[in-house]
Amino acid sequence: MKYIIYSLYKYYDKGSNKEIAYEKTILVILLFVLMNIFTILILLNSLYLLDSLKDKSRVVKYIIFAVLYFAPGYYILSKIMPKAEIQDETLVKNYKSTHGLIMIAYMVLSVLFLVIAIIKKM
Repeated sequence: MKYIIYSLYKYYDKGSNKEIAYEKTILVILLFVLMNIFTILILLNSLYLLDSLKDKSRVVKYIIFAVLYFAPGYYILSKIMPKAEIQDETLVKNYKSTHGLIMIAYMVLSVLFLVIAIIKKM
């Protein structure tokens, strides 16, 4: 798993993103974890929290979403995958290009499963 995370970090650690490569890596991983959670919730018809937000303004929805999902998720992922571990030299030495391909396949499959779940729900 760390090699896959390292492949994302390596991607963002170039050019103008160099200073925020770790943060971007954590947020992308969090985005895909949340996408998978919402896919499961859609398939289980368990989106009652999101359904209760229909009458709220867009700003309130963003605040609730950030407080309930992104802030705790970012904190947990940053504790599980500290920056020093992702930048570890042993990861650099043992990294293989197949790890990047696995990450791309995971991203594509996550989006595909979400689309299938949404179509199935309709």
